[in-house]
Amino acid sequence: LLVRTDAAGNVLDSVELPAGLVAGATSSGFEGVTATGSAAAGDEAVWAVIQREWADDPAGAVKIARYEVATGEWTFARYPLDAVASPAADWVGLSEITLLPDGHSVAIVERDNAIAGGARQKLIYGVDLADPSVEFKPFGETLDTVGKTLLRDALGVLDRNSIAVPDKLEGVAITTDRRVFLATDNDGVDENY
Repeated sequence: LLVRTDAAGNVLDSVELPAGLVAGATSSGFEGVTATGSAAAGDEAVWAVIQREWADDPAGAVKIARYEVATGEWTFARYPLDAVASPAADWVGLSEITLLPDGHSVAIVERDNAIAGGARQKLIYGVDLADPSVEFKPFGETLDTVGKTLLRDALGVLDRNSIAVPDKLEGVAITTDRRVFLATDNDGVDENY
């Protein structure tokens, strides 16, 4: 679900994904949400990434979802994952989508599920949501694939600022003065940092 709340946390609305898409869901769901436009202008869109492949995805590709608030329409495009680079990792997936200051590009975290010395992929890619060569389409249609540009390999930053490289680079935030913050998540378990 996408859930809209007010400033006090009261639920104002919730939106389900298309039933056919949900039928092929796995245990990996939304891993980041961002928005463009505004309700006042009538062009508000909510964007989300799905962490790993669902039943209808080819190996090595996941979905970026777009929800048009005014029309209630879901559309999608594919995002190409890098191949797993570490013998200690089982998969590579997405963990975040953050709107960049230009208002039409996003930063997407792509990471492996390895920790410490086994980690190889803690990457931040840029995707232009306004790329005219990519059309977001309804579920069930053949989906276009977005292009991506490496913005930052965060492995060294995480290594220098952590006990060891964490498994879960989970979030990116950008301030109005363009400072970048990274968030990690250890799931509250001892073997993670």
